[in-house]
Amino acid sequence: MSVIYLLDSYYSHRKTGLDNCRLLKKHVRLSYGSEPEPSPSLLNRSKILIYHRELSRQPNLAAWRAAGLKLIAYSVWECSYLPDAYIEALRGFDEVWVPSPFCVDVYAQHGFKAQWVPHCVARPVSDPKPAPSQAQIMLFLKMVDPRKNCNWLLTQLIEAQSQQPQLFSEFTFALVGRPEDFQHPLVQLFQKTCPASRSHVDPTETELDQVYQQSDLLISAHHGEGWGLTLSEAMAQGLLVLASGWSGNLAFMNAQNAVLLPGQLIPIGSDAAFYPTWEADMLWFQPDASAFQSALKQAMQGILNGDPHIAELRLKAREIVHPFGEVSLEHNLQGQVSRWQERGWL
Repeated sequence: MSVIYLLDSYYSHRKTGLDNCRLLKKHVRLSYGSEPEPSPSLLNRSKILIYHRELSRQPNLAAWRAAGLKLIAYSVWECSYLPDAYIEALRGFDEVWVPSPFCVDVYAQHGFKAQWVPHCVARPVSDPKPAPSQAQIMLFLKMVDPRKNCNWLLTQLIEAQSQQPQLFSEFTFALVGRPEDFQHPLVQLFQKTCPASRSHVDPTETELDQVYQQSDLLISAHHGEGWGLTLSEAMAQGLLVLASGWSGNLAFMNAQNAVLLPGQLIPIGSDAAFYPTWEADMLWFQPDASAFQSALKQAMQGILNGDPHIAELRLKAREIVHPFGEVSLEHNLQGQVSRWQERGWL
């Protein structure tokens, strides 16, 4: 008998799913992939199906139930509560996995006792290229997704550059995104404002590793994260991370290993229309602009001046590979398998 693991195409979900599959294979017979639907023969040979995809894709729960499978949803959430449509979809599963204590708490509001299965934060390190001559700041762009809050972040950076042109001239910006991100007018304006910026369009894993290794600071002004894979990957490689102090990234970020931005919870409002099932009254996080400007200036000056506090934050950031590295994740997954066996699922 085997376990089926259905993977998503979204980068962080797929990478996390592949990490889980690689480690689960040591303990159970596992079939995994991105096909829309498992074959009938595979369903009949299996006992458990893990659905690591967006619930809006309407999983074929009835057919899987008919095959006698136990169903697990690996679910990620980034706002203050779950919408009714999402709750109804989750009720079709026997168990829910989530990436962070933040998600555990949100799901508990609706009666779900979710299992915390964190992301694996360690990345394979490629052969590093020579360090750039300037200090480097790394930004992940996803202009189409309002949850990432990139429009606000770039606007704030353009404002900061106008106030501190000499300070900004000491830095290169590494911009990581899809081709369409670099067609966005605000990204193009930022590139004109900071001509030393470098575009990394759909980088390979090796290329992304090299960008991490050459960078000093990663900035995220997200409205909410279920975990924040790029943040944890950056910290594992010793970058200083300046990010919103709310949601799933607080599983591994604190004042001793990163710079957390203060702010307030605000309604999602019209941005909810971007996401299937989301509701305008949900709350997410908005960083405080004044606090961001102050924290950014302090971080940039600290990097240039070799501030011991910045060095200590970066050193502590690397230590998240111990509680959230491969060994810890395998131990967690082994515990999940043991629970299945105790419950008679395997």
